[in-house]
Amino acid sequence: MHTNYHFLKKYSQYLNQELSNAVLKQCFSQEKDEIVLIFLQNNNYKFLKISLKQDHAYILLLEDFARAKKNSVELWQELENQKIEKLTVFAFERSLHLKFENNYDFVIKFYGNRPNLLIYNNNELKYIFNNKLKADAESSIDGFNKNYERTLEAFQEAEEQAFKYLPTLGKLFNQVLEEKTFGISGLKKFEILESMVLEMDESNKYYIIEHADKVHLSLVEKGKVLEVLDSPQVAMQAYFRYYYSITIFLNAKKHKIQQLHKKISATRTYIFEKEKSLNEIVTGVSNEQIGNIIMANYHLIPIEAETVTLVNIYNNEPINITLKPKLSASKNAEWYYKKSKNEKININKLTENLSTARENLKRFQDQIDEIYAVENQRDLQNWIKKNEKIDKILETDLEHFKTYEFENYDIYVGKNAKNNDLLTLKYAKKDDYWFHAKDVSGSHVVVKKHNNQNLSKSVIEYAASLAAFYSKRKSDSLVPVIFTQKKYVRKTKGLPDGKVIVDKMEVVLVAPITL
Repeated sequence: MHTNYHFLKKYSQYLNQELSNAVLKQCFSQEKDEIVLIFLQNNNYKFLKISLKQDHAYILLLEDFARAKKNSVELWQELENQKIEKLTVFAFERSLHLKFENNYDFVIKFYGNRPNLLIYNNNELKYIFNNKLKADAESSIDGFNKNYERTLEAFQEAEEQAFKYLPTLGKLFNQVLEEKTFGISGLKKFEILESMVLEMDESNKYYIIEHADKVHLSLVEKGKVLEVLDSPQVAMQAYFRYYYSITIFLNAKKHKIQQLHKKISATRTYIFEKEKSLNEIVTGVSNEQIGNIIMANYHLIPIEAETVTLVNIYNNEPINITLKPKLSASKNAEWYYKKSKNEKININKLTENLSTARENLKRFQDQIDEIYAVENQRDLQNWIKKNEKIDKILETDLEHFKTYEFENYDIYVGKNAKNNDLLTLKYAKKDDYWFHAKDVSGSHVVVKKHNNQNLSKSVIEYAASLAAFYSKRKSDSLVPVIFTQKKYVRKTKGLPDGKVIVDKMEVVLVAPITL
């Protein structure tokens, strides 16, 4: 409400008195969307700070201001040494009017997410601080004053809704009005509304309140009252003290809770998908069972068949089985037995990942409760610092990479281009092994080296088959996959996400893994 018309009306009276006959000595900007006007009055300097930031616009008179030695830009030097004649607020508008001699006018607009500063000379628009607000280029200084009919008839035409009847009142005022007039309508509601407006305009009470997780400077009492003041300048100073100590804390707290809710949502999705995958593996016919079915019926399998229908020896029902036509029946059975080893590994890994995900889900929910209990910025920073270390250890694999285990090696697969970079450039160590399908887009695969051992042929083939599966060639029967140690993989400036340069490599030809 510090940019509300009703407050600006009071604050402009104070500013007009404080800057009466002051001379503008300098205008400059040293931060984006911020302007400082330096005035000289009776040998004393006064500083008018104007913020035109979309999320927090304001105007504040300061007794002192430290100008930066660098990145400070002079503005509108032709206005220097101009005397201010008066400072007022436009009627029923969130805009201030600084009138200078020689027919110069500053218009400071506090329009929600469209604040701006316009400078007119002889009623002609000369400068616009934010040129992106194209509509302001068409504005006329005569068009800023508004007029609203304050009658019962006008109130009824506005459907007895205060924000339509008098848009300057603001959300807090309207909420208090609705509470006071619940179940009341017509003349009685109109009289209460006008009585509240009169009291607000004539009162010298300024409330610093906490409401809806924000700090407000208000002319009406609402929410938790932090302080009551009797001067608009003192109220503005108090508002900023509370704003920076409370609002920033509350916003940081809210942001962290939102992050945790996103993690909870992502973890629940992860759990659902992995439970589904595990259920399909456990309840379906396993690769080992298919191998046994083939061996029990190998004499019925035609040579070079791509598919065959056999009797399932486990339930005596027909089952369609996919075959490799170039392999004999016994070799196809061996192929399925080999796949069954990977299947068991996947079951164990899925079970392990699900257990970790459920633990993380509970941890995220507990963390939300902990954050709600935090009462100040210092405790919040300490909490974040402590838990970020835990999160870095516990969440990296789950959130960013697919994880596998083979012959006691941990294997990680990037989920997308950005995570490929994260996996290769930040997570992988120089002696870890790196895999990627040759000449096509796909996931980076990293095998974490341990005990200073070189990778066995079986581990290389397993990791390569993962790289083949998570690539554009996953449907091919055989895929060339490059592999090397991470120290031979680098990225230069300008390369898109996921793209790297490999200085030294080997190539292995493998079939994409069946998951």
